[in-house]
Amino acid sequence: MLYSMSSRNPADTRAAILDAARTLFEENGYFGVGLETVAGKAGVSRQAIYLHFASKAELLRALHERVNAQDVAPAFEKVWAAETAAAALDGWVDAVAEAVPKFIGIANTLDAARRSDPDVQATWDAPAESQYANCFRLAQRLKREKQLIPRMSAADAADILWCQTSIWAYESLVVDRAWPLGRWVAWQKRSLRTLLFADTER
Repeated sequence: MLYSMSSRNPADTRAAILDAARTLFEENGYFGVGLETVAGKAGVSRQAIYLHFASKAELLRALHERVNAQDVAPAFEKVWAAETAAAALDGWVDAVAEAVPKFIGIANTLDAARRSDPDVQATWDAPAESQYANCFRLAQRLKREKQLIPRMSAADAADILWCQTSIWAYESLVVDRAWPLGRWVAWQKRSLRTLLFADTER
């Protein structure tokens, strides 16, 4: 059954479209899905999609914002609430382990598509820049609380956090090498302390 704007709450229609787009993009890739297919999956008319999203690129941007709002931001709230920088670092690893499994499917889809589509690349860039800014924010706190190795800059620490806890670092061990998630979390916490902390035995 197709729903029109008059027979369905606009917020529900928007949510249905985004849910359908996410599922289809993950299953078929970004380029393998048209708006007509998204409309059919969502149970709405194509016109209903255009009432919410002017283009496929705009739909993708909204989807990415929704994924970040639902799956990423809540997981990282505990990082900024931690009482110490050391606790925040452990909380960072826990947050990555909580968030990445929820969005790795759509991230892989977008990563493949961004290399040949500027709209997808633009959609990818904003959350990537935000995530690096958060790496730098945590690194600055580690620096302020004198946790970092002497002469290590906050920028260098942020780069280590960025690389060590990226989606791909998670995927290479948890997905490709079938590490249990708990093992990955414990290893990351030990590794980051070794790489960053001044008082860690080497």
